[in-house]
Amino acid sequence: MDRTPDHVLVPLEIERFAAEPLAVLNRLEGRPNLAVTLLHVVNLSVVTSENRLYHELAESARRALETISRDHLSPSLDVRVKIRLGKPLPEIRAEVREVNACLIILPVFPVPRWRRLFAAFTPTVAEKLARNAPCPVFVLRAGSPSNHRDRWTCGPAEPVPADPRSWERFRPIMASSPA
Repeated sequence: MDRTPDHVLVPLEIERFAAEPLAVLNRLEGRPNLAVTLLHVVNLSVVTSENRLYHELAESARRALETISRDHLSPSLDVRVKIRLGKPLPEIRAEVREVNACLIILPVFPVPRWRRLFAAFTPTVAEKLARNAPCPVFVLRAGSPSNHRDRWTCGPAEPVPADPRSWERFRPIMASSPA
């Protein structure tokens, strides 16, 4: 009996790379019927009549996500790479509906002190998505963001080691998931 795969969506910002969601995905290795989509949304604040810029950014993001998948994720995972154009929140929601995702793993970075003052008035994309997502959202606090774009264009990246101590707080969540 074939079963539709459980689908996990991981929105990633290419400019601010977080290794923590990849470590979570590697822990899910071996789950039957699990598919993973790495999503990047190209969001330009300028209007251009020439689509070449969008295509170049999308192709660059696709190569980066494929490199991340190849270098940081287990080969036994069924990983798909998706690039969407537009505003992040509606595009993430559209992708969730399109792939019928059962979980979103959402990395969030530390918020600067000045930003916390205005947090009640200007919620982030992550906060908006976590409040009104069409499926459960696993919000994962990421360490400081790092830009690995220079390594993606110069060849394969070295695996980013995950600190085993950081897994202690997720052990109950991972233990409760079906094997």
